[in-house]
Amino acid sequence: MMFLSSILIFLIIDTVSSRSCGFHNHAELHYRKHHRVITNESKPFLHFTYEDKNEDGPSHWPSYCNSGHLQSPIAYDSVHPIHASHQHPLKLIGAYKTLPKEVHVINSGHGETFSFVYEDNAVPQITGGPLHDDIYNFASFHFHYPCEHRALKYKNRCNLELHFVHYNSKYVTLENAIDKPDGLAVIGLLFEETEWGHPLRSLPFLNMLHHVYEPDSDYTETKHVFSYADALGFWAVPKVVSYKGSLTTPGCAESVTWIVVDHLFLISEHDMNKFYKVRDHEGLRIKRNNRPIQPINGRKIHIYNDL
Repeated sequence: MMFLSSILIFLIIDTVSSRSCGFHNHAELHYRKHHRVITNESKPFLHFTYEDKNEDGPSHWPSYCNSGHLQSPIAYDSVHPIHASHQHPLKLIGAYKTLPKEVHVINSGHGETFSFVYEDNAVPQITGGPLHDDIYNFASFHFHYPCEHRALKYKNRCNLELHFVHYNSKYVTLENAIDKPDGLAVIGLLFEETEWGHPLRSLPFLNMLHHVYEPDSDYTETKHVFSYADALGFWAVPKVVSYKGSLTTPGCAESVTWIVVDHLFLISEHDMNKFYKVRDHEGLRIKRNNRPIQPINGRKIHIYNDL
């Protein structure tokens, strides 16, 4: 918050800001209650920024964010990786090809989060690979731009990162799983912006973004729905790197098995500009919502190349 020369002006702005924050809490928590959407944010820490010059920027984030040793994101090819066993490949199971009854999207003020509602409690799932025999249920997917995870070989070409959040089914709900060491699994996809025409891959969620340009807005699609596999972009899992890490927003719970697809997908400049129209709680377009790279702290990076 800017320093103001008048105490009276400060009090007026502070009052308006408090009301706005109250509305944000109500809108966000109401939507989560009724749709069980989960973003990459923990409920007690809804107010933060990505600008370190602010008092609520990354270096001031609470909880594990500045005290943990398994923090994310990382530069995953900055250490020598370990090639993992091919005996238990990572695979997609459950309703990953099934069209949901509804697709929901919400703008939390930090970015967009999509979730699905299925008939008969169906759910897409992942298992195998670094998850071993545990089965993780899909919860939602969201975006960070530029990318959070870095690969030195890609230099600065990574413009967008897509996160598919899953929770360990043995904990029944995401809320129960979020603070467990094996509670979450997140698939990360990396995208490079291109100005040369349109990539071959379709991104079905793009047509819904214009409904949530304003903060705290949400939208439900019931006609032009798409599956988990449609959003993910492939039905068989390619080469991935995996490591033990954390959520990348407050409170940075160290409960995530990260599964980052080691490939740069393409997104057109036109489509990338749709993300830049989404606004935060100050009414500004979100140009950056990525957390800085965190120390590896001796963690092992595993490669799974089963296909």
